Order: sequence, then structure tokens, then C-alpha cells
Amino acid sequence: MTASTLLAQLLATRLCHDLAGPVGAVAAGVELVGDDPSLVDQETLSLIAASSAAASRKLKLLRTAFGTTAQSSPAALIELEGAARGYFEAIAGPSGAVGLGWPDTAQLIALQERCGPAAVPILLNTILVAAEAAPRARRFTISILADNTGHAEIGVAAEQAAGATRADIIEAVANPDTVLASARNAQALYWAALCRDNGARAAIESGENGLMAVARFQSP
Repeated sequence: MTASTLLAQLLATRLCHDLAGPVGAVAAGVELVGDDPSLVDQETLSLIAASSAAASRKLKLLRTAFGTTAQSSPAALIELEGAARGYFEAIAGPSGAVGLGWPDTAQLIALQERCGPAAVPILLNTILVAAEAAPRARRFTISILADNTGHAEIGVAAEQAAGATRADIIEAVANPDTVLASARNAQALYWAALCRDNGARAAIESGENGLMAVARFQSP
């Protein structure tokens, strides 16, 4: 099995694992309803509604992050914010809301003009990696730099205590060619490869208040 095939297999395994929870909860709720919907209680209905919403919110972001359809129009770029907020709502669950600082549309347009169709997938995968690397973060701030000198950078800062970060994700990004690939670090390895294939360098930088996942594009 080639390295790219293994990565695809591990990434698919990870995605199925992430979606299995909410989809399974929907199935369990439907099973509780049984053959007589008139007997269903409010708790069961709430379980089905919450789980189906979580699955839908995750899929809305994931299909763009891993899909091949370019988000090129300003309207489509505006919709990315809703997809990102929905994703964080889905992964936060009952633990509470996660704050999100989002760049303005002009910055997104400038990034796409500089980096082409890969800009949006790299942006969304940077968000996914930051969320994995800082699983207890309560706020994420996305920053974009794209100037007329050819420099471009995507940063996703996660506000979290340094000791609560995932060392395996940071290691996978730092050493993608030597780390042992697994379903747990497949997202990080995919992000590093996606950046590399599109002329960018992936890095996770630690700080006093958390970490930042960064994709830096080289000048053309």
C-alpha cells in the first residue's frame, strides 16, 4: 500500500468515526420510536433533532474541506462562516459554545485571488487541525494575510492552556514524513500534504495562551 493510499484510508476511517456518533444517535432515537410514533416522548424527539443537526453541521463543513468544488463567488465565501460556526457547535455539544473570530469577505477574496482554488480547502483544513490540536479551546480566531507582494498566510489561533494541547497532532505536522500514520493523526498529515502540494508550509506554533495553526504560502 502506497503512502497516499494509506493516508486516504486512515482519513476515511477518521471521518467515519467522527460521524458515527451523531448518526448512530439518530438511528437509536428512531428505533425508540418503534412502530407507534404516538408513544414517543419529548426526550427522544430532542435526541433525534440534536443528533441529526450535529451530523448535518459537520457534513456541511467537511464536504467543502475535502471536496473538489471551488468556493469562488463572494456569496459562497460568506457561507463558509456559517459552516464553520455550525461545525464548532456540533463538536462543542453540551459543554458550551465555542467562540469564533472570522475574517471579512474581502480578506477571503484576496486570499483566493492569490492562492487559487486551494485557498478554501486549506483554510477549512487549518481550522480542523487547530480544533484537533486544541480540543478544549473555547475560542478560535481566523486571520488571513494576502498582500500585493505575493505573501499569503492563513492562521487559526486557539485560546487554550499549553498543557491541554495534543502533542501527537503537533508532531505529525512538524514531521509528516517520519511520524507513524494513524487514524488519530490523519487529519494533520492530510493538512500538511495539502499545504505542501499547493506551495504552502504547514506549522503549529505554541504560545502562552494556546497555539496557532498556520499555512504560509511561498511567493510565486
